[in-house]
Amino acid sequence: YWNYYRGVNINGLEGTSRYNDAANNLKNLNTLKDIKNQGFDHIRVPVDFRNFYDSSTGKLNETKMAIVDTAIDNIIGLEMGVMLDFHAWYEFDPTSASDTATFKAIWKLIAERYKDKSDLLMFELMNEPHYKASTSRLINFQMEVVQIIRAAGGKNANRLILIAGPDGNQPWKLPEVNIPAGDDNLIMVVHLYNP
Repeated sequence: YWNYYRGVNINGLEGTSRYNDAANNLKNLNTLKDIKNQGFDHIRVPVDFRNFYDSSTGKLNETKMAIVDTAIDNIIGLEMGVMLDFHAWYEFDPTSASDTATFKAIWKLIAERYKDKSDLLMFELMNEPHYKASTSRLINFQMEVVQIIRAAGGKNANRLILIAGPDGNQPWKLPEVNIPAGDDNLIMVVHLYNP
């Protein structure tokens, strides 16, 4: 029941120098309406949640998250899909206890925060991980995160979740990917930059 055909990124919240521009665009309903009027049906919002997370308190920064909250509400209010993407942690290592604990803690907070949001909200677990050592380890770790999100309840039980492939989501890695059966609301992400 999801039909998405044309999407666009609004970059900036992933820690680039365009953070304020992105925040303003995501809060500006006229900008978002222009995007919809050009035929787009979903917007991808890349965010580096490591910059929003305080490991000493185990909480997300509410001032920064308010921007994400507004973006989600504005986009959904226009009846468009919103793809919330945990971006920019390219060096993430699924064999690192520190990396995996932080990643799971952040996604647990996000899942709990948005569990009652419309199913127009999608979660993209990670963007272009550079991890190459073991496709199965990367996929299995993401399936653990999927279970955390599903366990948060609400609309997360059936929310679309996008799974990252190894080596930067390269399409030639797809034959190595084995997504466990039983969850029909998972999407494998492929990034292809060559024409």
